[in-house]
Amino acid sequence: MPAILRWVPDLALTPTVRWRIRSHTKFIMGLTVFYGFMILLQPRFLPPQLWVGDTAWRFVPVHPHPITKLIEDAQSEWQRILDSGVRSTPEAAREYRKRRGRDPPPGFDAWASSALRLNSVIVERFFDRIYKDLAPFGALQPSEMRFMTYSQPNVIRIRDGRVDFYADYTGNTGWLRTWVSFMDEFAMQLPDMDIPVNVMTAPRLAVDRQTINETSFFKDSMPGGRRALSDVIVTYSDLKDSPSVHPGKIKLNYTHDWETSGLSGDPKAYWLHYRRTCHLGSAARDLGLSLEPSIREVFPGTLNPNYTTSGYITNVTAARDPCHQPYIRAMYGLFVECEHVSTSSSLMPIFSGSKLPGNNDILLPSPVYLDKKKAPLVFDDANTPAWNAKMDHLYWRDKATGGVARAHSWWRFQRHRFVQMTDGVRAREFYNDGKMNAPSFNLPDVDDYKCMYPEAFQHHDI
Repeated sequence: MPAILRWVPDLALTPTVRWRIRSHTKFIMGLTVFYGFMILLQPRFLPPQLWVGDTAWRFVPVHPHPITKLIEDAQSEWQRILDSGVRSTPEAAREYRKRRGRDPPPGFDAWASSALRLNSVIVERFFDRIYKDLAPFGALQPSEMRFMTYSQPNVIRIRDGRVDFYADYTGNTGWLRTWVSFMDEFAMQLPDMDIPVNVMTAPRLAVDRQTINETSFFKDSMPGGRRALSDVIVTYSDLKDSPSVHPGKIKLNYTHDWETSGLSGDPKAYWLHYRRTCHLGSAARDLGLSLEPSIREVFPGTLNPNYTTSGYITNVTAARDPCHQPYIRAMYGLFVECEHVSTSSSLMPIFSGSKLPGNNDILLPSPVYLDKKKAPLVFDDANTPAWNAKMDHLYWRDKATGGVARAHSWWRFQRHRFVQMTDGVRAREFYNDGKMNAPSFNLPDVDDYKCMYPEAFQHHDI
């Protein structure tokens, strides 16, 4: 008698009951064997392939999709960065010395204490942008930079903890007023200074890469470790030699040369200014203006695996660098036709709200995000509708800033390209017949894409 029946009392085992138990036992054992084989042969019994939009989406691929690992890696890296944050002012000073190779500047303790009280995350590497922007100016004398600053038409001035601005015209002071309002919150912690700012939409400095390579970068090293306490600077120097402090008493004989036309005679050819910022071995340094009449002749015909993994961008810096990706010069409004060209190949301190990777402007937070009147531009969860109240529609209604878009060149602009790339009409055309008819962008051939990144297509029959 089977073991499963031995525990049943003999009084209950009538022929009918015994037959039913044996039948149920065989059925259960049969199912067990069947599902056991299914588990062993699981790849052969996968559910049918489904698309992301299907309501019955249950497909689990044999191998993880490439984007899954990229997301996991990014999350791990972000957590590692957050874990490196400091929790006290002494820790902040220690991390500063470790990463910058010198003692913190005067007022660092007050800044760190205030940031920690506001529960700010202080990760020293977050401030690399500042030191990269400031590095080339170590080649200039402080007095020389003060004279350069005083000669500029738009300057923010801080005196005795109060901030104001000077402008040579009143037509475009909105950004200046926004920056002044922003700085007024902490001006008491700042020394007297003059801050020249750029009120144009385009960056101002494009210094030749060879010049930057030859400058004595700002590296205030500390041989043998920390300085002696008596050598640490705890206060800032004053502006005793600045013309702004002694107007009329100090002779000002400095004028900065600004290039207001393209080097080819084209007043809008900003690319010819920018390309000199590329590395000396870059092919982009010798490329002229892009005059191709069609996106098919501009857009890369082959995929570049140098900054991608399975078709997904993994190196954002390289992907958006015009020197590394020269075709960008034909697909970015500033390079196609800049509204106002006023640039320089010589170093001088000037602060801007935006710039390209090769520009030498010193970045300030953009006034667009600081202006309280333009608060809708900043994401605010309180003003966001509930998820079930949202629609799957996207609109763009605005003017085409960032360059001069004309009938023959609008397809080169990134804003127009974004609208077309997110338009379902173009995606549907490509899905149906495999042809791309968008005038502002192109896609690599699907078969070529499959050959280069087969793992990205193993779950979808495109």
